Amino acid sequence: MSQPMSIFIPRVFDNITKQFVIDTFHKLLLGEVSHVDFVAKLSNNGETYNAVYVHFHKWYDNIASENFRIRAADAEKEARIVYDEPWYWICLENKAVKHNSSQPKVRIDLTHFHKEVASIQNMEQEDTQWMDEIDEIIEKEENQQTDAWNMMVEDLNQHHNNEVDYYCQTVDANYAWILEQTIVRLQNEIYYLRNPNF
Repeated sequence: MSQPMSIFIPRVFDNITKQFVIDTFHKLLLGEVSHVDFVAKLSNNGETYNAVYVHFHKWYDNIASENFRIRAADAEKEARIVYDEPWYWICLENKAVKHNSSQPKVRIDLTHFHKEVASIQNMEQEDTQWMDEIDEIIEKEENQQTDAWNMMVEDLNQHHNNEVDYYCQTVDANYAWILEQTIVRLQNEIYYLRNPNF
């Protein structure tokens, strides 16, 4: 003889006891419960609750019990037990396969997985260190470029105070060209450091 259908309740407040579940099914004339299994759960927002598996000695022979089982077994419908108005449980047919305690459970070896995760974390850490080094180089280059500009501005200000026209006439074209080339080179290096995949 096959086992009577068991029920899965996905979410039950953690203040509900096993005895309360047993008494509720009996009080509503649905069935005689043999035992109840609670599985503690934690919601995304940190609230604790239980998933509940209800196993039966027998289902009662009445219309309410029969309709309840039909609704619980139908994925298109929803079976509910109102245990304390307006509070209710959504009940589904338990389709989970019970583990035979005489056979060892299948275990998945996650050692390799954990090693891969550790390797990825190390790579991410190395990437972070590498990016920090690049940022330091970029900052150093920017500081050097800023220093060069500041020196040039200071030099211009000194000569400006003396005679602007005289300074403009005596600036060596090669010096200006070298400054322009240096600025372009530094800007290119900064760009390539910031965009290593280019």
